[in-house]
Amino acid sequence: MPKHIDRMYEMVLNGNFLVSQLIAAICLFILCRDFIKRKRGTALIGKVYFFVVVILYYVPFLIDGFAAYSLALVAAFGVFVWLDKRNIKMKIFLFATFFVIRWTAFSISGKIRSLLSLAALNIVGSFFDLSDPAMWKFHFIEVILSMLFGNILCGVVLYLLVRRINKMLLYKQENLEWRELLLMIIPSTNGMVVYGIFRFYADAYENEMGISFFQPHIPLDFLWIFCYMVILAVIVSTMTLYQDIRKKREEESRGLILESQMRDMKAHITEVERLYNGIRGVKHDIKNHIEIINSLIAQGKAEEVREYSKNLSKTVETFDFAIKTGNPVTDVILHEKMEIALERGIQFDVDFHYPTYMGVNAFDVSVVLSNALSNAIEAVGAGGFVKVFSFRNKNAYLITVENSFDGRLEIDEENGLPKTKKSDKKAHGFGLQNIKSVAAKYYGDVLIEQKENKVSLTVMLLSAV
Repeated sequence: MPKHIDRMYEMVLNGNFLVSQLIAAICLFILCRDFIKRKRGTALIGKVYFFVVVILYYVPFLIDGFAAYSLALVAAFGVFVWLDKRNIKMKIFLFATFFVIRWTAFSISGKIRSLLSLAALNIVGSFFDLSDPAMWKFHFIEVILSMLFGNILCGVVLYLLVRRINKMLLYKQENLEWRELLLMIIPSTNGMVVYGIFRFYADAYENEMGISFFQPHIPLDFLWIFCYMVILAVIVSTMTLYQDIRKKREEESRGLILESQMRDMKAHITEVERLYNGIRGVKHDIKNHIEIINSLIAQGKAEEVREYSKNLSKTVETFDFAIKTGNPVTDVILHEKMEIALERGIQFDVDFHYPTYMGVNAFDVSVVLSNALSNAIEAVGAGGFVKVFSFRNKNAYLITVENSFDGRLEIDEENGLPKTKKSDKKAHGFGLQNIKSVAAKYYGDVLIEQKENKVSLTVMLLSAV
């Protein structure tokens, strides 16, 4: 047996530790990568974890691997928050979950490695005397292969768990509510408690019995593997439940958006019916009007004729739109919004033209106009202004609504839309969501800007025509 066998084993153990922590750092980076808006610099999260855990593990202080691992995760979490300060609660969940899945992945691979190593030693021991000093090469190679297999298995398990989490959590850029965080983090917290109890019991066992708690014990090892699998299953099940809740909420939100669109359309239809009934009434009475005018002329009452004609013209004008856009639906909407604005003392300017032959649905355009103008009129006080105009360039069609605004617009970084000022946030804000859904339908986008005392909303719609 060589003199430096202890040093060789120490080198192997150190190499195994570095490789295992490198695997954890890479998987941590993969987990965080999809939950950050700015991808540049994301690798720093994994790098900080790796170097902190290695430095703390080898510092000449009384600090164990658990403390080094925990502090390294805290440091990596700080870098994560520094890179992207949004969705703090989601980041808390990710790191709490990674704490548990990293431990379970390493533990599962360690137990399987221990069982396979024990089986290999039993098989070889039936042919050779393993206590013979000449067998040191076999023992050394067995340790290296066992650690290599353990790291490969651990890397595969941890990577698959990380990928599973990334695939399951569809709403990566949306912040969690506190109750959602509580629901999501309970299994991970339970895993942490089990890990703490496990560590405490292992240390107490070794101090009391003088032997390692991690000695191979086939029935107990299988029991621990089952326990780890249960912990992982609960975490995955909870995430599945969370996703189902979010999907249901999204469906409800879509239902409310559709309901809002239907209300708008019903209002437009009502306005069209009113105008149609009025026009039909004038048409029905036109013979009577002509007879009255002829009678007044026959009587030589020129002044009465002019007055009667003037009143008749006013009646007809109420059923004629001053705004001509090229489409009756958008004519109705702009006429309706203009009347509301003028009643409130708001200047209303229009330079809007419907994109005929572009393949854009009139209902979709009406959704954009109705919601955008409603928001603009609501935000403007008496003496303010609202402007709406459109522009077409090849297959791109832009609708812009501008309005005066004395306040400060707060934009939500997650969806790019203004935050609602109303107390009941769930019951409001559907107008802009309606607009955004229409833009998405035509592969376009929505841009909202504020310059001094003016807010502009631009909707871009793209068409293949």
